Amino acid sequence: MKKEININPVNGNVSVNVKTTGLVGAGYHLDVFEKNSNNVIFRYSGTNVYDHDDWRVLPNSADMNVNRVIMLNTTVVPAENDPVEEKKFTIRLQIFQNGNMIDEAVIADKITKQHKKFMTLVKLI
Repeated sequence: MKKEININPVNGNVSVNVKTTGLVGAGYHLDVFEKNSNNVIFRYSGTNVYDHDDWRVLPNSADMNVNRVIMLNTTVVPAENDPVEEKKFTIRLQIFQNGNMIDEAVIADKITKQHKKFMTLVKLI
């Protein structure tokens, strides 16, 4: 999925949150790229085992994050306790400004026995 999200360049800081819902296991890697470049300036990873620490404030002020790209790579696996039945899930890359959610990029899918990989690209404009 590829999406552009508008932020207010004169309004504080920008934060991201990765939220996975559904009876699945998920792990992710998130990279933030320098403006007009493929140089990574910030990265972190996590799982949906602990969702209290998936929120991060991006480096620098909002105006410095305009035209930066956020790339979220997620791998989803079925829950061990029910590997046969198809399960619905969502992966949300939420963008916040000064603590208020302004938009999100959402992937919704289903999984049975195999793992699935997804890429989400968000450009902050």
